[in-house]
Amino acid sequence: MKITFKEFQEEPFEIKTTNRNMRRAINLQLAASKIDDTKGKDLLQISKDTMAFFDTEKAFFVDILGLNDDQAEAFEDLDFGHTMEMLGYLIVKMQNNGQADSVPETKSSAKK
Repeated sequence: MKITFKEFQEEPFEIKTTNRNMRRAINLQLAASKIDDTKGKDLLQISKDTMAFFDTEKAFFVDILGLNDDQAEAFEDLDFGHTMEMLGYLIVKMQNNGQADSVPETKSSAKK
C-alpha cells in the first residue's frame, strides 16, 4: 500500500503489511498504553514510560517508512500532536491493509 507524508517527502511511501510490521504497530500501541496507565506510578516511572514511547514511535516511523537520516531528524522537529495524528492514520491504514478510506454507502448518499 502507498501512503504519503509530505513532512518527509513528496512521493508516497510503500508500506508492507507484513507480520513484522504489524508486530511493530502492536508494540507501539503497547508502549502508548503504558503512558496512558499512570495509576500507582511515580513521576520517574511515568517519565521513563513516556521516553520509551517516544523512542518506539520514532523507530516505528523509521522502520515502517524506511526514513533516511535526514528524514528521521526531521521527525524530531514535528509537533507532537501532529505526529500522533500521523501515527493513528498510519496504523489504521495498516490494520485495514490499505483498503480505501471510503465511507460505507448510506441510503441518503445512494439517492444522489
